[in-house]
Amino acid sequence: MGELHVRSRSQPQGEITYIVHPRVWGPGIGTEIGRQLLSYGFGELGLHRIHATCDPRNLGSSRVLAKIGMTYEGRIRHTALMSLRCA
Repeated sequence: MGELHVRSRSQPQGEITYIVHPRVWGPGIGTEIGRQLLSYGFGELGLHRIHATCDPRNLGSSRVLAKIGMTYEGRIRHTALMSLRCA
């Protein structure tokens, strides 16, 4: 599943998100979703900038973003409160 959210029309920007069920990880589904979202955003909608975020521990998602041509710009820290359980 993928989504392209237009963040601003006056400054044509969007954000892509995607999720792929773990049973089908590996054959490039996430990469294809990302490519289609970027193509639609830049081609059909005429966006100037599209961004995405992922947990830095999620190496698979980081690789998908690199494969589709996204540029790593840095880390956004302390934007979500997450609870971690320790065993």
